[in-house]
Amino acid sequence: MSIDGADPLRALRERIVELVVWFGEDRRRLPEAQAAWRQDQLWDRRLDEEEARWELLLDEQRPLPFAPLTGTRPERLLLELECLDRVAWLFAGNARMAPAELLSRGGREHYIVRLARERTPHAARQAGLIVTHLRYHALIPARVDCDPGRSYRVRVEAMRHGAPRCEQALARGHVTVATTSFGDDAPIDWNGLTVPTADERARKLTKAIADAAARGVDVLVAPELTVPPSARAAVLHSLRWSSGPQLALIVPGSFHEHEDGELFNRALLVDGKGNELATYRKLTKFGKFEGWLESIAVGDEITVIITPIGTVAVAICKDFCDDYVGRVWDQIQPEWLLVPAYGKGASAHETAARRIGRMLGTITILAHEGDRSLEAPQNSFVHVTELLKGNSQAPEFTEYRIQMLDDSQSS
Repeated sequence: MSIDGADPLRALRERIVELVVWFGEDRRRLPEAQAAWRQDQLWDRRLDEEEARWELLLDEQRPLPFAPLTGTRPERLLLELECLDRVAWLFAGNARMAPAELLSRGGREHYIVRLARERTPHAARQAGLIVTHLRYHALIPARVDCDPGRSYRVRVEAMRHGAPRCEQALARGHVTVATTSFGDDAPIDWNGLTVPTADERARKLTKAIADAAARGVDVLVAPELTVPPSARAAVLHSLRWSSGPQLALIVPGSFHEHEDGELFNRALLVDGKGNELATYRKLTKFGKFEGWLESIAVGDEITVIITPIGTVAVAICKDFCDDYVGRVWDQIQPEWLLVPAYGKGASAHETAARRIGRMLGTITILAHEGDRSLEAPQNSFVHVTELLKGNSQAPEFTEYRIQMLDDSQSS
Protein backbone atom coordinates (compact mmCIF):
# COMPACT_ATOMS: atom_id res chain seq x y z
CA MET A 1 0.00 0.00 0.00
CA SER A 2 1.32 3.47 -0.82
CA ILE A 3 0.11 7.04 -0.73
CA ASP A 4 1.35 9.27 -3.53
CA GLY A 5 4.05 6.67 -4.17
CA ALA A 6 5.24 6.67 -0.53
CA ASP A 7 5.03 3.93 2.08
CA PRO A 8 2.45 5.24 4.56
CA LEU A 9 3.92 3.35 7.51
CA ARG A 10 7.34 4.80 6.85
CA ALA A 11 5.78 8.25 6.51
CA LEU A 12 4.07 7.88 9.88
CA ARG A 13 7.23 6.69 11.57
CA GLU A 14 9.36 9.42 10.02
CA ARG A 15 6.85 11.96 11.31
CA ILE A 16 7.04 10.48 14.84
CA VAL A 17 10.82 10.91 14.81
CA GLU A 18 10.48 14.42 13.41
CA LEU A 19 8.07 15.43 16.18
CA VAL A 20 10.19 13.92 18.97
CA VAL A 21 13.27 15.73 17.67
CA TRP A 22 11.29 18.97 17.32
CA PHE A 23 10.22 18.86 20.96
CA GLY A 24 13.79 18.11 21.98
CA GLU A 25 15.24 21.09 20.08
CA ASP A 26 13.63 23.62 22.42
CA ARG A 27 13.18 22.63 26.06
CA ARG A 28 10.23 25.01 26.42
CA ARG A 29 8.04 23.26 23.87
CA LEU A 30 7.12 20.09 25.78
CA PRO A 31 6.31 21.84 29.11
CA GLU A 32 4.13 24.34 27.24
CA ALA A 33 2.31 21.54 25.41
CA GLN A 34 1.93 19.51 28.61
CA ALA A 35 0.49 22.50 30.47
CA ALA A 36 -2.26 22.73 27.84
CA TRP A 37 -2.65 18.94 27.87
CA ARG A 38 -3.24 18.88 31.63
CA GLN A 39 -5.91 21.57 31.42
CA ASP A 40 -7.73 20.07 28.45
CA GLN A 41 -10.49 17.89 29.89
CA LEU A 42 -11.47 16.79 26.38
CA TRP A 43 -7.97 15.67 25.38
CA ASP A 44 -8.73 11.94 25.41
CA ARG A 45 -11.89 12.43 23.38
CA ARG A 46 -10.11 14.60 20.83
CA LEU A 47 -7.34 12.00 20.65
CA ASP A 48 -9.89 9.26 19.88
CA GLU A 49 -11.42 11.45 17.17
CA GLU A 50 -8.00 12.16 15.66
CA GLU A 51 -7.13 8.46 15.59
CA ALA A 52 -10.42 7.65 13.84
CA ARG A 53 -9.77 10.40 11.28
CA TRP A 54 -6.24 9.17 10.54
CA GLU A 55 -7.38 5.56 10.28
CA LEU A 56 -9.98 6.60 7.70
CA LEU A 57 -7.40 8.54 5.71
CA LEU A 58 -5.10 5.51 5.66
CA ASP A 59 -7.93 3.18 4.65
CA GLU A 60 -8.85 5.48 1.78
CA GLN A 61 -5.18 6.03 0.83
CA ARG A 62 -5.55 9.78 1.03
CA PRO A 63 -2.74 12.30 1.68
CA LEU A 64 -1.62 12.49 5.30
CA PRO A 65 -2.35 15.93 6.82
CA PHE A 66 0.76 16.54 8.93
CA ALA A 67 0.57 19.88 10.71
CA PRO A 68 3.36 22.36 9.80
CA LEU A 69 6.06 22.63 12.46
CA THR A 70 6.25 26.37 11.99
CA GLY A 71 3.30 28.30 13.35
CA THR A 72 1.51 25.34 14.95
CA ARG A 73 1.02 25.42 18.72
CA PRO A 74 3.01 22.81 20.66
CA GLU A 75 -0.10 21.19 22.14
CA ARG A 76 -1.46 20.57 18.64
CA LEU A 77 1.75 18.81 17.67
CA LEU A 78 1.72 16.84 20.92
CA LEU A 79 -1.78 15.63 20.10
CA GLU A 80 -0.53 14.59 16.67
CA LEU A 81 2.40 12.72 18.22
CA GLU A 82 0.17 10.75 20.58
CA CYS A 83 -2.21 9.99 17.73
CA LEU A 84 0.44 8.83 15.26
CA ASP A 85 2.21 6.78 17.92
CA ARG A 86 -0.82 4.55 18.34
CA VAL A 87 -2.04 4.72 14.72
CA ALA A 88 1.35 3.60 13.36
CA TRP A 89 1.47 0.84 15.99
CA LEU A 90 -1.96 -0.47 14.96
CA PHE A 91 -1.34 0.03 11.24
CA ALA A 92 1.77 -2.16 11.29
CA GLY A 93 0.03 -5.01 13.10
CA ASN A 94 3.21 -6.60 14.49
CA ALA A 95 6.96 -6.18 14.61
CA ARG A 96 7.48 -8.21 11.44
CA MET A 97 5.39 -5.70 9.53
CA ALA A 98 7.40 -2.85 11.05
CA PRO A 99 11.10 -3.71 11.10
CA ALA A 100 13.31 -1.14 12.79
CA GLU A 101 14.20 1.77 10.56
CA LEU A 102 17.30 3.93 11.00
CA LEU A 103 16.32 7.55 10.49
CA SER A 104 18.45 10.68 10.66
CA ARG A 105 17.00 13.82 12.22
CA GLY A 106 18.51 16.71 14.14
CA GLY A 107 22.06 15.59 13.40
CA ARG A 108 21.59 12.18 15.04
CA GLU A 109 20.52 8.75 13.89
CA HIS A 110 17.76 6.86 15.66
CA TYR A 111 16.09 3.53 15.16
CA ILE A 112 12.34 3.70 15.50
CA VAL A 113 11.05 0.45 16.95
CA ARG A 114 7.50 -0.81 17.39
CA LEU A 115 7.08 -2.03 20.96
CA ALA A 116 5.32 -5.31 21.63
CA ARG A 117 2.81 -3.61 23.93
CA GLU A 118 2.00 -0.21 25.36
CA ARG A 119 4.67 1.08 27.71
CA THR A 120 2.99 1.89 31.05
CA PRO A 121 5.67 2.10 33.76
CA HIS A 122 5.25 4.07 36.98
CA ALA A 123 6.89 7.12 35.38
CA ALA A 124 4.76 7.02 32.23
CA ARG A 125 2.62 10.02 33.17
CA GLN A 126 5.29 12.38 34.47
CA ALA A 127 5.85 15.94 33.34
CA GLY A 128 8.79 16.76 31.11
CA LEU A 129 9.16 13.28 29.62
CA ILE A 130 8.48 12.59 25.97
CA VAL A 131 7.88 8.90 26.81
CA THR A 132 4.79 10.08 28.66
CA HIS A 133 3.33 10.53 25.17
CA LEU A 134 5.38 8.08 23.08
CA ARG A 135 4.13 4.79 24.51
CA TYR A 136 3.96 2.40 21.55
CA HIS A 137 7.33 3.09 19.96
CA ALA A 138 10.91 3.56 21.13
CA LEU A 139 13.49 5.85 19.55
CA ILE A 140 16.83 4.15 20.10
CA PRO A 141 19.99 6.14 19.32
CA ALA A 142 22.45 4.52 16.93
CA ARG A 143 25.17 5.52 19.40
CA VAL A 144 24.82 5.90 23.16
CA ASP A 145 27.13 7.72 25.58
CA CYS A 146 27.89 6.70 29.16
CA ASP A 147 30.53 9.34 29.94
CA PRO A 148 32.70 11.83 28.00
CA GLY A 149 35.21 9.13 27.09
CA ARG A 150 33.01 6.16 26.24
CA SER A 151 30.23 5.56 23.76
CA TYR A 152 28.84 2.45 22.12
CA ARG A 153 27.43 1.69 18.71
CA VAL A 154 23.90 0.26 18.81
CA ARG A 155 22.51 -2.22 16.32
CA VAL A 156 18.82 -3.10 16.21
CA GLU A 157 18.00 -6.31 14.37
CA ALA A 158 14.97 -8.48 13.74
CA MET A 159 14.89 -11.96 15.24
CA ARG A 160 16.36 -14.13 12.47
CA HIS A 161 15.41 -17.51 13.95
CA GLY A 162 12.77 -18.86 16.27
CA ALA A 163 10.17 -16.09 16.04
CA PRO A 164 7.19 -18.53 15.85
CA ARG A 165 8.16 -19.91 19.28
CA CYS A 166 8.03 -16.38 20.76
CA GLU A 167 4.69 -15.84 19.07
CA GLN A 168 3.32 -18.88 20.89
CA ALA A 169 4.11 -17.25 24.22
CA LEU A 170 2.50 -14.00 23.14
CA ALA A 171 -0.62 -15.78 21.92
CA ARG A 172 -1.28 -17.47 25.28
CA GLY A 173 -1.01 -14.13 27.10
CA HIS A 174 1.95 -14.79 29.37
CA VAL A 175 5.67 -15.44 29.17
CA THR A 176 7.32 -17.92 31.53
CA VAL A 177 10.97 -17.25 32.30
CA ALA A 178 13.56 -19.15 34.30
CA THR A 179 16.99 -18.74 35.88
CA THR A 180 19.49 -21.38 36.90
CA SER A 181 22.98 -21.49 38.41
CA PHE A 182 25.47 -24.17 39.42
CA GLY A 183 26.75 -23.71 42.96
CA ASP A 184 29.34 -26.47 42.58
CA ASP A 185 32.23 -24.40 43.98
CA ALA A 186 34.27 -24.98 40.82
CA PRO A 187 37.20 -22.52 40.66
CA ILE A 188 37.67 -20.56 37.47
CA ASP A 189 40.88 -21.39 35.58
CA TRP A 190 41.68 -17.94 34.23
CA ASN A 191 44.66 -19.18 32.22
CA GLY A 192 42.97 -22.23 30.73
CA LEU A 193 39.66 -20.34 30.29
CA THR A 194 37.58 -23.13 31.77
CA VAL A 195 36.31 -24.70 34.99
CA PRO A 196 37.02 -28.28 36.16
CA THR A 197 33.31 -29.09 36.02
CA ALA A 198 32.80 -27.81 32.46
CA ASP A 199 31.51 -31.12 31.06
CA GLU A 200 29.22 -31.68 34.04
CA ARG A 201 27.86 -28.16 33.75
CA ALA A 202 27.15 -28.73 30.07
CA ARG A 203 25.12 -31.83 30.93
CA LYS A 204 23.28 -30.08 33.74
CA LEU A 205 22.46 -27.01 31.66
CA THR A 206 21.30 -29.17 28.77
CA LYS A 207 18.94 -31.03 31.11
CA ALA A 208 17.73 -27.79 32.71
CA ILE A 209 16.89 -26.41 29.27
CA ALA A 210 15.09 -29.61 28.22
CA ASP A 211 13.11 -29.82 31.46
CA ALA A 212 12.23 -26.13 31.32
CA ALA A 213 11.02 -26.45 27.73
CA ALA A 214 8.89 -29.44 28.70
CA ARG A 215 7.24 -27.32 31.41
CA GLY A 216 6.44 -24.55 28.93
CA VAL A 217 9.19 -22.11 29.93
CA ASP A 218 9.96 -19.57 27.22
CA VAL A 219 13.16 -17.80 28.32
CA LEU A 220 16.09 -19.14 30.37
CA VAL A 221 19.21 -17.33 31.56
CA ALA A 222 22.37 -18.90 33.08
CA PRO A 223 25.01 -16.90 35.00
CA GLU A 224 28.20 -15.12 33.99
CA LEU A 225 31.55 -16.99 34.04
CA THR A 226 29.95 -20.41 34.39
CA VAL A 227 29.79 -22.03 30.94
CA PRO A 228 33.14 -22.12 29.08
CA PRO A 229 33.06 -22.08 25.26
CA SER A 230 33.55 -25.88 25.00
CA ALA A 231 30.63 -26.50 27.37
CA ARG A 232 28.45 -23.96 25.58
CA ALA A 233 29.21 -25.62 22.24
CA ALA A 234 28.06 -28.95 23.68
CA VAL A 235 24.82 -27.38 24.93
CA LEU A 236 24.12 -25.73 21.57
CA HIS A 237 24.87 -28.98 19.73
CA SER A 238 22.30 -30.80 21.84
CA LEU A 239 19.71 -28.11 21.14
CA ARG A 240 20.32 -28.30 17.42
CA TRP A 241 19.53 -32.01 17.28
CA SER A 242 16.77 -32.11 19.88
CA SER A 243 13.31 -33.18 18.73
CA GLY A 244 11.54 -32.21 21.96
CA PRO A 245 9.89 -28.97 23.12
CA GLN A 246 11.92 -25.81 22.69
CA LEU A 247 12.50 -22.62 24.59
CA ALA A 248 12.14 -19.31 22.79
CA LEU A 249 15.27 -17.51 24.04
CA ILE A 250 18.34 -18.68 25.96
CA VAL A 251 21.43 -16.99 27.37
CA PRO A 252 23.70 -19.98 28.14
CA GLY A 253 25.91 -18.04 30.54
CA SER A 254 29.08 -16.18 29.61
CA PHE A 255 32.82 -16.81 29.82
CA HIS A 256 36.17 -15.39 28.85
CA GLU A 257 37.13 -16.46 25.34
CA HIS A 258 39.40 -15.44 22.50
CA GLU A 259 37.81 -13.68 19.57
CA ASP A 260 39.41 -11.57 16.82
CA GLY A 261 42.79 -11.94 18.51
CA GLU A 262 41.65 -10.55 21.88
CA LEU A 263 40.12 -11.90 25.09
CA PHE A 264 36.53 -10.92 25.81
CA ASN A 265 33.89 -11.80 28.36
CA ARG A 266 31.33 -13.03 25.86
CA ALA A 267 27.69 -14.12 26.01
CA LEU A 268 25.35 -15.36 23.31
CA LEU A 269 21.63 -14.98 22.85
CA VAL A 270 20.25 -18.02 21.02
CA ASP A 271 16.88 -19.41 20.08
CA GLY A 272 15.52 -22.76 21.23
CA LYS A 273 17.44 -24.64 18.54
CA GLY A 274 20.73 -23.04 19.46
CA ASN A 275 20.80 -20.62 16.52
CA GLU A 276 22.78 -17.50 17.40
CA LEU A 277 20.70 -14.32 17.45
CA ALA A 278 23.33 -11.96 18.86
CA THR A 279 26.71 -11.95 20.57
CA TYR A 280 27.61 -9.68 23.45
CA ARG A 281 31.04 -8.60 24.65
CA LYS A 282 31.18 -7.20 28.17
CA LEU A 283 31.50 -3.42 28.08
CA THR A 284 33.26 -2.75 31.37
CA LYS A 285 35.76 -4.67 33.48
CA PHE A 286 35.02 -5.85 36.99
CA GLY A 287 37.46 -4.77 39.67
CA LYS A 288 39.44 -1.69 40.63
CA PHE A 289 42.21 0.07 38.78
CA GLU A 290 44.54 -0.13 41.82
CA GLY A 291 43.86 -3.82 42.56
CA TRP A 292 42.48 -6.89 40.81
CA LEU A 293 40.95 -6.03 37.45
CA GLU A 294 39.22 -8.34 35.01
CA SER A 295 41.79 -9.03 32.27
CA ILE A 296 39.68 -8.60 29.14
CA ALA A 297 39.26 -6.32 26.18
CA VAL A 298 35.92 -4.54 26.31
CA GLY A 299 33.18 -4.45 23.72
CA ASP A 300 32.12 -1.39 21.76
CA GLU A 301 28.69 -2.44 20.48
CA ILE A 302 25.25 -3.33 21.84
CA THR A 303 22.75 -5.36 19.86
CA VAL A 304 19.00 -5.16 20.43
CA ILE A 305 16.88 -7.97 19.02
CA ILE A 306 13.27 -7.31 18.05
CA THR A 307 11.16 -10.34 19.00
CA PRO A 308 7.40 -10.91 19.09
CA ILE A 309 7.47 -10.49 22.89
CA GLY A 310 9.41 -7.24 22.70
CA THR A 311 12.89 -5.81 22.30
CA VAL A 312 15.57 -7.90 24.01
CA ALA A 313 19.12 -7.00 25.05
CA VAL A 314 21.81 -8.71 27.15
CA ALA A 315 23.90 -6.97 29.82
CA ILE A 316 26.76 -8.93 31.37
CA CYS A 317 26.85 -8.33 35.14
CA LYS A 318 28.51 -4.95 35.85
CA ASP A 319 27.36 -3.60 32.48
CA PHE A 320 23.86 -3.46 34.00
CA CYS A 321 24.54 -1.85 37.37
CA ASP A 322 27.67 0.26 36.78
CA ASP A 323 27.10 3.92 37.66
CA TYR A 324 28.38 4.99 34.24
CA VAL A 325 27.90 2.19 31.72
CA GLY A 326 24.53 1.37 33.26
CA ARG A 327 23.21 4.65 31.86
CA VAL A 328 23.09 3.26 28.33
CA TRP A 329 20.05 1.08 29.10
CA ASP A 330 17.89 4.13 29.80
CA GLN A 331 18.67 5.27 26.25
CA ILE A 332 18.25 1.85 24.63
CA GLN A 333 14.93 1.20 26.43
CA PRO A 334 14.76 -2.60 26.08
CA GLU A 335 11.49 -4.28 26.96
CA TRP A 336 13.50 -7.28 28.23
CA LEU A 337 17.00 -7.22 29.71
CA LEU A 338 18.68 -10.60 30.22
CA VAL A 339 21.58 -10.43 32.68
CA PRO A 340 24.13 -13.20 33.37
CA ALA A 341 25.94 -12.16 36.58
CA TYR A 342 28.69 -13.37 38.90
CA GLY A 343 30.20 -12.13 42.15
CA LYS A 344 29.64 -11.47 45.81
CA GLY A 345 26.07 -10.26 45.51
CA ALA A 346 23.43 -8.58 43.39
CA SER A 347 22.16 -5.68 45.48
CA ALA A 348 23.42 -3.12 42.94
CA HIS A 349 21.69 -5.10 40.19
CA GLU A 350 18.45 -5.10 42.19
CA THR A 351 18.61 -1.32 42.49
CA ALA A 352 19.24 -0.98 38.75
CA ALA A 353 16.35 -3.33 37.95
CA ARG A 354 13.94 -1.38 40.12
CA ARG A 355 15.03 1.88 38.53
CA ILE A 356 14.70 0.87 34.89
CA GLY A 357 11.45 -0.93 35.64
CA ARG A 358 10.05 2.21 37.24
CA MET A 359 11.28 4.43 34.39
CA LEU A 360 10.57 2.32 31.31
CA GLY A 361 8.78 -0.86 32.36
CA THR A 362 11.79 -3.00 31.41
CA ILE A 363 11.57 -6.61 32.62
CA THR A 364 14.92 -7.81 34.05
CA ILE A 365 15.89 -11.49 34.27
CA LEU A 366 19.14 -11.93 36.20
CA ALA A 367 20.90 -15.26 36.75
CA HIS A 368 23.59 -15.00 39.43
CA GLU A 369 26.46 -17.28 40.40
CA GLY A 370 28.01 -16.59 43.80
CA ASP A 371 31.78 -16.14 43.96
CA ARG A 372 33.04 -19.27 45.76
CA SER A 373 36.18 -17.48 47.00
CA LEU A 374 33.95 -15.09 48.95
CA GLU A 375 31.48 -17.79 50.02
CA ALA A 376 28.81 -15.74 48.28
CA PRO A 377 25.44 -17.40 47.67
CA GLN A 378 23.43 -17.31 44.45
CA ASN A 379 21.13 -14.31 44.21
CA SER A 380 19.09 -14.65 41.00
CA PHE A 381 15.90 -12.65 40.48
CA VAL A 382 13.30 -11.41 38.04
CA HIS A 383 11.94 -7.89 38.22
CA VAL A 384 8.61 -7.01 36.60
CA THR A 385 6.72 -4.66 38.90
CA GLU A 386 8.40 -6.10 41.98
CA LEU A 387 11.51 -8.12 42.75
CA LEU A 388 10.99 -11.90 42.67
CA LYS A 389 13.90 -13.90 44.04
CA GLY A 390 14.62 -17.57 43.54
CA ASN A 391 17.71 -19.74 43.28
CA SER A 392 18.08 -23.19 41.80
CA GLN A 393 21.08 -25.23 40.79
CA ALA A 394 21.14 -26.91 37.39
CA PRO A 395 19.57 -29.16 36.30
CA GLU A 396 16.94 -27.47 38.46
CA PHE A 397 15.64 -23.99 37.64
CA THR A 398 13.37 -21.37 39.13
CA GLU A 399 10.51 -20.24 36.94
CA TYR A 400 8.36 -17.14 36.97
CA ARG A 401 5.23 -16.33 34.97
CA ILE A 402 4.94 -12.84 33.51
CA GLN A 403 1.50 -11.73 32.42
CA MET A 404 1.34 -9.90 29.12
CA LEU A 405 -1.43 -7.44 28.25
CA ASP A 406 -4.20 -9.45 26.67
CA ASP A 407 -5.92 -7.17 24.16
CA SER A 408 -5.01 -6.12 20.63
CA GLN A 409 -1.75 -4.70 21.98
CA SER A 410 -0.20 -8.13 21.57
CA SER A 411 -1.15 -8.45 17.93
